[in-house]
Amino acid sequence: MKKLFLLFALGVFCSNAYSQIKISALTAPNHIGDSVAVLAKVYSSKVFKNGMTLLNLGAPYPKQLLVLFIPPAAKEKFTYSPEDHFKGKKILVTGKLVKNIGKPEIIIYDPKQILELSKEAEENWDQFKDGQWVQTVSESTN
Repeated sequence: MKKLFLLFALGVFCSNAYSQIKISALTAPNHIGDSVAVLAKVYSSKVFKNGMTLLNLGAPYPKQLLVLFIPPAAKEKFTYSPEDHFKGKKILVTGKLVKNIGKPEIIIYDPKQILELSKEAEENWDQFKDGQWVQTVSESTN
């Protein structure tokens, strides 16, 4: 039942008034200008003196595949430090892909754009390929 709820929650999270394309961080350069949902791991981060925060997905800087840019005004909406909280974790992030200094980037305006995956979702991580779930997770017998 927990797995079905997780899939339902991910589905609700990914649905918005506009259409989103489910992609991996590796294919982000092919979707500049698109509204996307991306599953990726946070490898490193950088916080600037002015409060800007960058989360590097897919690989550590400078080989990151995708950057999450959190402006200071948006960071104030977090009840935790996103650079510490998400480091090393797999997340689902939604937003519009833009290109900045040669790298794909999503600007984070609201903490709700980032969903930390549960341990259960991480265990099924390999079922997300080429931007979509390749099989339905069966209901747990517990």
